[in-house]
Amino acid sequence: MPAALFEQVQSLLDKNRRTRGAATRNIHGYILRGRVTCSACKASRTTSTTRKGPRAYKYYVCCSAQRHGYETCPCPSVPAYKLEGLILDQIRTVGRDLALQEQVLAAANARHKEVHEQLDNDLARAAKQQSTTQNEIKGLLKNLADGTVTGTSIASRVAELEAVLETLDQKVTDIQTEIESHSQLRPDPSDLFESLSVFDEIWEVLLPAEKERVIGLMIDTIDYDGTTLGIEFSPAGVRLLSEELKLAHGA
Repeated sequence: MPAALFEQVQSLLDKNRRTRGAATRNIHGYILRGRVTCSACKASRTTSTTRKGPRAYKYYVCCSAQRHGYETCPCPSVPAYKLEGLILDQIRTVGRDLALQEQVLAAANARHKEVHEQLDNDLARAAKQQSTTQNEIKGLLKNLADGTVTGTSIASRVAELEAVLETLDQKVTDIQTEIESHSQLRPDPSDLFESLSVFDEIWEVLLPAEKERVIGLMIDTIDYDGTTLGIEFSPAGVRLLSEELKLAHGA
């Protein structure tokens, strides 16, 4: 590895040493932990380690198979070295193939649009609930002022609605913030190229916890049924990794 790149990587890692803490909770070094699903069973895969003498054997195990019996799943258990090797090979393949990068970006753009539309729908629903609650409060207060209704029950109901409205106000604000943040994470070809172009060289110097973090940044989900492998790259994570590399380069 060139000295300049090595210094960039070390600078990046120095800024993220908190990932070392994950090593105490991931003592066997599962780099895909929490990201793998069994596409055959539509279930997540958990990690499992068995020992035979001094050797540890690591697996990604279908949670549905664990609950209902291994015979219910066509791929109940996958050796960690096999699945992790497939993922690393796929990342390297994408890094060498511009056509594959375009496919990844197209999928990422579609996912970005899908998430944005979902956020817009969530905001519309929350805003409608907000407006309905505001109108109900206004109606009750008007009736109370006009003398149409009396009693503490009305005051109690208004207090309940005001509490609901406060929650809805915060929900609307949170969704608006999320939409703004999401809008800034549109997939960028240069981000993907930046991250993939130095992947092999970076990978050589990473500790297990740091490898887990890099994979976690680059990939959202991994689906595997024993035959078909599906990977969803993370536009936000790829961009973050790209920005960190740029910052390290300028450090």
